[in-house]
Amino acid sequence: PLLCVASVLKALCGVLAGGANAAISAHWAASSQDFAEVQAKGAAVGTLSGLAGLGLSLVCTVLVQTRGGAVPARAKHVASFVAYGVLTAAHLVACAAGLRLLAFRQPSSRK
Repeated sequence: PLLCVASVLKALCGVLAGGANAAISAHWAASSQDFAEVQAKGAAVGTLSGLAGLGLSLVCTVLVQTRGGAVPARAKHVASFVAYGVLTAAHLVACAAGLRLLAFRQPSSRK
């Protein structure tokens, strides 16, 4: 059940991020040719950050599950949930900080 919920939330996050990325790219692009370039650069950065996140999640999972020797399985599951919560909170804080850095020429403009 946890994996199903995580998959649904990850897909929802991807849809929302894609929509926001398209709006931001359209705002920054001066022409349709610039839009393609901005989108390509954004996709490259997204791929690298996704790979870094996957690597970090694998390392965290291995560390939580292999440390502690005779620690009960329930404690390891709780540690996994705590690590997930902390990393999710850090992700949300980083996203909020990134959004504050955006400077639109015309906020609330409709394209």
